[in-house]
Amino acid sequence: MVFFFSLLDNEAPSVTCPNDVPSIYVDSGTAMSTVTWSTSPSASDIVDGDITAKVVCKDNKGNVVITDGTYAVGLTTVMLNWHFPSFSAVSLALDYKVVGAVCMGFIK
Repeated sequence: MVFFFSLLDNEAPSVTCPNDVPSIYVDSGTAMSTVTWSTSPSASDIVDGDITAKVVCKDNKGNVVITDGTYAVGLTTVMLNWHFPSFSAVSLALDYKVVGAVCMGFIK
């Protein structure tokens, strides 16, 4: 007698996402700034193991983004996407905003 069964992974994966980055002022003499995330994104699953290398981070324009990257003035939303072969895809988002400094001169 032969019988078959399927074992399914119903345990959610563990993911780490950086926190939103508060406003960052532009680097001196430029309209850009380097943005450092609070932590690097990571992901693991009881079946698939560590899949951090498969994390894809893209901005709201579809460009791949990284921590310590240089970004222009404005609000950027970063989508972090993981695909777990034995579970499903997971998506998280973080925002950061690069702002220009405003200097007010006083006339005496």
